[in-house]
Amino acid sequence: MAALVDYTALTTATGWTDGFPICAATPVDGTATDFWRKVRLDFSKTNLASADWAKIMVIPAHTYVHEILTHVLTVDAGATALEFGDSAGDGATEWLATAAGDVVDIVKITLVADTNGATRGKYYHAAGALYMSPTGICDTLLIDVYVHCMKLDPL
Repeated sequence: MAALVDYTALTTATGWTDGFPICAATPVDGTATDFWRKVRLDFSKTNLASADWAKIMVIPAHTYVHEILTHVLTVDAGATALEFGDSAGDGATEWLATAAGDVVDIVKITLVADTNGATRGKYYHAAGALYMSPTGICDTLLIDVYVHCMKLDPL
């Protein structure tokens, strides 16, 4: 039976690192609450079965997510396709469908063909989460996931 694996509860030593890319300064004009968030997933430290899905990031309440981007650092021949969504279920493809996990240095960004790309992002009034589902076993995959966010004032 398929299961949810909560990578957000792991530590760097077990395969999950949370952080923010280096930024020189706040933009001259615009909101200071616009940012990219980054998580690193190292499945060589905590493997993921092909029938399971990983919770990879918590989205705080009142956050608008514009897009997500993935960057494969170490390939995994078993994980030929990776799907990213915001529902806890296998094959959730709301954000990014069929990113390649078996080709190094592949960068994939949300496109108009993806559900939330077509709607230009999604606003999370209540807290949410992002999930990843592979088509095969992830046991060597090392991937960075960048999420373009904007924190909004509560409605």
